[in-house]
Amino acid sequence: MARLCTCMMLLYLSMTSLTSRGYSDLDSLRSILTNYESESGAYSIILLQIGKQLTESKPDSALIVSDQIMKTLDLHPNDSLKAWVYNLRSIAYSYKAQYDSSVAYSIRALDLARSNKDTICIMDGYNNLGIDFMYQEDYVTSRTYYMQLESLAKSYRDTLRWAHALNNLGMLDGYENKTDEELDRYDQAAGLFKHIGEKEGYANTLLNTGTVYSMLGKYELAETNYRQALGIFKEIGYTSGVIHAYLNLAENYHLEGQNEKSLAISRRALALVMDHHFEQDEIYLYELMKKVYESKQDYRQAYQYQKQQYELQQKIFNTEKSLQINDLQAKYETSLKESKIEKLTLENELKLASLTQARWQIAVLIGGVLMVLLIGGLLFWIKAKKAQSDKLEQKLRMEELQRRYVELLSGPAKIDLDIALDMFNAKLVNPLTDREYEVLQSSMTGKTNQEVADALFVTLSTVKFHLKNVYQKLGVSNRKEALKYVVKLK
Repeated sequence: MARLCTCMMLLYLSMTSLTSRGYSDLDSLRSILTNYESESGAYSIILLQIGKQLTESKPDSALIVSDQIMKTLDLHPNDSLKAWVYNLRSIAYSYKAQYDSSVAYSIRALDLARSNKDTICIMDGYNNLGIDFMYQEDYVTSRTYYMQLESLAKSYRDTLRWAHALNNLGMLDGYENKTDEELDRYDQAAGLFKHIGEKEGYANTLLNTGTVYSMLGKYELAETNYRQALGIFKEIGYTSGVIHAYLNLAENYHLEGQNEKSLAISRRALALVMDHHFEQDEIYLYELMKKVYESKQDYRQAYQYQKQQYELQQKIFNTEKSLQINDLQAKYETSLKESKIEKLTLENELKLASLTQARWQIAVLIGGVLMVLLIGGLLFWIKAKKAQSDKLEQKLRMEELQRRYVELLSGPAKIDLDIALDMFNAKLVNPLTDREYEVLQSSMTGKTNQEVADALFVTLSTVKFHLKNVYQKLGVSNRKEALKYVVKLK
């Protein structure tokens, strides 16, 4: 009984604020314990909450936690809780940019949630799918799931999820250059968040709104929204939110030409970033401060920040490459072992076939003269068929091994955009900037937006901003159309 009380106390303490990728609903989670072994159920739900808190910063750890929950569910099956675990795995894989796995787990979660009529889990599944397809620039499919989320949330008066749906739909409007619709959705979402007292969600809508105003050159309005968001993030103690509010403020000041204010805010952000080891944000700050000092014509300081940016990029690059090499080596060794196993299996089968054939031949000799012709003919037919079958089987096995080998060596389709920028721009009405062309080149190699951001050492939102401008100048609406346009242009 004491253990159960401790578990339930931890369960209450583990319910944190709600975010767009990690909803928590105490009443819904409590309902999962109905007709379920109580201690193991409470323990699993605590692990579920811990996993959700790890998804953004440590997705691999979140997957390990979900594995532990699944082991508990093997002993005490519960499809409702399993659906929540699938959603957890979907979020973790999404933060790892493994969208195929993320989508697969969201679909599995939806199937179980629908069979158990778990509306909360269904809505979270819609939200996860909307985000995954948005990151893959499939805005039509993404909007479909967000609208399903919005409709269901309104029907069940779930204000929190309704607000998140509006906020995400606003982001889609921004990608499609529907600025008025984007601002209107952010305003609606902000009103709903404010109504239910969801401060983090409200602050995020303020950041999104500020970004729109900054892009429109309305720097004072952008600053007002950024500072409101900063105050809220400080109030709730959300360090990552404080850092991003500082980053947006600093960039806004730089665009406005207020370089001293930009540097002051950047230094505050840099202190927080270094305290919490947010290396990607540190790289972004070095790049921003370099640009500010270049604007001030202080090239010595600009060089120092460029040098720090380069050194940190090299450190991250070397770490990531080591991980990729180790992963590829493990995959290669696994494939090699599988090939050897298949070869040994085939050899054993051939030996067994030879032994069987020898036994049949001995039996024929013992059978007598009268049965020689009949049995010999029968054995000849069997041998011919078996030889034909073995030859076909061996051919299929070799073709399979060759296919696997080709798959191992082959990579995703790429397009090498090796035209010089001035030649490329000569074919356009609206020329691309150096940065826009660099982002376009990288995206044409088959990389995801996150991979492009990592390769160029910029933030994901910076890549999306440049791609949005590129699509507008090329007269296309997504990456697939851009790819067709570039192929025709070459």
